[in-house]
Amino acid sequence: MEDIELNNININKNFHLIWKNLNMKIKEKKIINDFSGYVVSNKLTIIMGPSGSGKTTFLNILAGRVNKSRDTELSGFIYLNHTLRNFSNFKKLCVYLTQEDQLYPFLTVYETIELATYFYLNKDISNRGEIIKDTINILGLNTSQNSIIKTLSGGEKKRVSIGIEMITDPKIILLDEPTSGIDSFQALIIVELLHKLSRKDRIVISSLHQPSSSLIPMFDNLILLTNGTIVYSGDFKEAINYFENIGLINILNFNTVDYLLDIVSLDYRHRDNLIERRKTIDNLINEWKYYKHNIDLSQIPTDVIIYRETDYTPNILNLFIRAFKQNYRNKLAIKIKVFTNIFIAIVLGIIYSKKANSTNEIQDKLGILFYITINQAFSGAISILNVFPNEKKIVMKELDSNAYKLSYYYITKVLAELPFTLISPIIFGIINYWTVGLNQHFLNFYLFICILIIESITAMGLGLIVSSFSPTVEIASSIAPSILIIFFLFAGLFININDLPKGIKWFSNVSFMKWAFEGLVINEFKDRKYKCDISDIICIENGNDIIKMYSFENGNVYQSLGIMSILCSTFCILGGLILWINRNKYIIL
Repeated sequence: MEDIELNNININKNFHLIWKNLNMKIKEKKIINDFSGYVVSNKLTIIMGPSGSGKTTFLNILAGRVNKSRDTELSGFIYLNHTLRNFSNFKKLCVYLTQEDQLYPFLTVYETIELATYFYLNKDISNRGEIIKDTINILGLNTSQNSIIKTLSGGEKKRVSIGIEMITDPKIILLDEPTSGIDSFQALIIVELLHKLSRKDRIVISSLHQPSSSLIPMFDNLILLTNGTIVYSGDFKEAINYFENIGLINILNFNTVDYLLDIVSLDYRHRDNLIERRKTIDNLINEWKYYKHNIDLSQIPTDVIIYRETDYTPNILNLFIRAFKQNYRNKLAIKIKVFTNIFIAIVLGIIYSKKANSTNEIQDKLGILFYITINQAFSGAISILNVFPNEKKIVMKELDSNAYKLSYYYITKVLAELPFTLISPIIFGIINYWTVGLNQHFLNFYLFICILIIESITAMGLGLIVSSFSPTVEIASSIAPSILIIFFLFAGLFININDLPKGIKWFSNVSFMKWAFEGLVINEFKDRKYKCDISDIICIENGNDIIKMYSFENGNVYQSLGIMSILCSTFCILGGLILWINRNKYIIL
């Protein structure tokens, strides 16, 4: 049999993917019940069935994407040409497109495909530009190649997702409802693309929820499911004959897809209909169990598939450029950040206008310093919370495909976030410092800005921690404020650090807001002299007394900066560690 070589993988032209006795249950509920069957290359296989029939779960099993949990049990065998698959090798042949498109919204189509070539192809490949051009041409996205992803239609986004996976020229393509959420014309384009891809010595398996009649001519094989059980697997055109032969009647002019879905769906609206439907479906299951034993598997080739190791090392610079572009092109977020910081700084400048060096000023200065501490902490954390949980889904998908190492991504993500994290402290600090009349010495101003910068980056690190264990932006945004409130309760304004109970006093040492506030207070009040008026109830003439009042007398600005830097590094490392712990873990057959 003739072999072909593509992307360092040798595989026979005609090959089969076989599954035997697949069973899966979660707790006591059976999700997949004794699946057996096979598909052949050069065919487009469609999986259909009502919601909850097991379509996505079946694809997850084939792709090795069943999430590991103590309640999940999975058994069975998966073969390539009668050879039990080695999953590490199988991943080099197979790609899996989930229902949700996971793309960076501010990259262009061309940049997205180009990055895929760096992630999945050999680093020294000579025809990279040609591959990108050909891929975009096959996808029919020539006119959109310079458009950013967020401006594309649903169908175009789906084609880009397919294009990313096609870079490696995979021999097995699995797709979960690629036409979901798009109009019939875009669905037709997607299925035509899948049909074309299947004709190039590939196995293409796709689940479809409710395909229109215009798609039917492109279907080769059908796997029909109901309640986690197969009721038909074979040639699509023969499906109607099969069900007629076992006693079901095909109504004239009835859409084939609607007919097939109708006979395997339960009607929960009426009890009598439900009981009757269950009997019919049970008969269908039993008929298929009998019929499948008569299928001749002797024609399936037994050739051994040979894999070659790929040799690619993603350039860490590409990951950094992607992260930086993603932030830089989000113009609206940058404009909002700049505007809000300028606006708040001006408002505070009006409220806390410059005054003489009197004791009446001290309360105002303490108030503004603590507000600045809170403002930088929240803005630094929230900015990362709004994007990282969603981006994490894309990263996990790319990690599943061995695009790069998690450490590469995380380091470049942190570095790319730094310039945009600095926007708030620099703009806010420069305007606010002079408008509220803080210590007029340049060194004090410089240290003030440094404190705000380090605090913002530390807050970003805390945001990375929260985002790393939060599945969605909404959950992360709900958790983060509560954590930040605990930190600022230990910052030293609401309760003196020395008055904290011994059992929890240690927490003030890990409160980055405490160190930021302490640094700001020392920077502002150290060795400052104040004048007392006759009307002053309390007279404070030396700023060092303020520092002592808050139990900050043993500290200094440089110590605050140093400890915040340590906390910043610790938070960032913990964020990466939590992300690694929460990476996808699967049960593999």
